[in-house]
Amino acid sequence: MIYQTVDEQIEVAAIYKQGSVNPVAFRWGNKKYLVDKVNLIHTRYEGAIKCYFFSVSTKSGGEYQLKYNTDNLKWHLDQFYL
Repeated sequence: MIYQTVDEQIEVAAIYKQGSVNPVAFRWGNKKYLVDKVNLIHTRYEGAIKCYFFSVSTKSGGEYQLKYNTDNLKWHLDQFYL
């Protein structure tokens, strides 16, 4: 699968429950995407900052990787898959 790196800050609606977080929708540009499925969650440290990466499928058929920065609590669209 080929991916395109984006690294743009986005707005994300997420459910925070019992110490976990799950994105349910996000806005990129003027378009809203509804998350159909969270396929994979992994973490990576960027220096001393722990980031969570969510590989998601959307109801419109796209696949995206969202990044959640635990230091500044901001979300980024990290990549999308072609």
